[in-house]
Amino acid sequence: MSMDSMIQQAFPLRVATTECTLPFQDDVPVSYAVASDGLWQDLSSDWLALRHRVAVSDIHLPYGPLKPMVEWKCSFPPIAIWQAFAEQARQAMPNECAALFVWAPSTDSWRLAMRDALSASPTRVDYRNPVLEPGEIAVVDIHSHGRLPAGFSSIDDLDDAGSVKVSAVFGDLDTTVSVAMRLCVAGLHYKLKLDSDGSFQLGQIIEGAPQ
Repeated sequence: MSMDSMIQQAFPLRVATTECTLPFQDDVPVSYAVASDGLWQDLSSDWLALRHRVAVSDIHLPYGPLKPMVEWKCSFPPIAIWQAFAEQARQAMPNECAALFVWAPSTDSWRLAMRDALSASPTRVDYRNPVLEPGEIAVVDIHSHGRLPAGFSSIDDLDDAGSVKVSAVFGDLDTTVSVAMRLCVAGLHYKLKLDSDGSFQLGQIIEGAPQ
């Protein structure tokens, strides 16, 4: 099998028709489609299904349109897990700390898995990842900024590059906690908002514009 055949098999490319909506292939992890306004990616994982535009065409292409789509296949982490991490982060002040929010599909349950800090300071934490149980999935990658505001640094951008995950930061832990969140997919970042009930609200995906 040639390299091109292997790539096409691993990452199928389809064309959006003008007659009907291009069906989402839930059993294909990553596929692409050419539509009237550019190149789109369909991404399917155990916890997320996402259709989003990854390249804009400067001209109108002779194909059908596509619309962005997101489906959270997992439940949302309970508020108690966010609160538990905030408490761990306060105890670690003024240094940073890091953790994973891990989802078990078989029981639809969540747990907080703290990362063991190998070294930590108010601006950086180096850690060892926790061991996951069979079937568990790390969905949320979270770290703290201690007394500093929440936000994503250039180092965070490098850490998140190529990942498919929810990335979150807690800051201002000595006052009113600030939160920064984003969905990381295909090297793009979409803003997320954490609602009071623990659900995620995805920003700008309706317009297909990464933020």
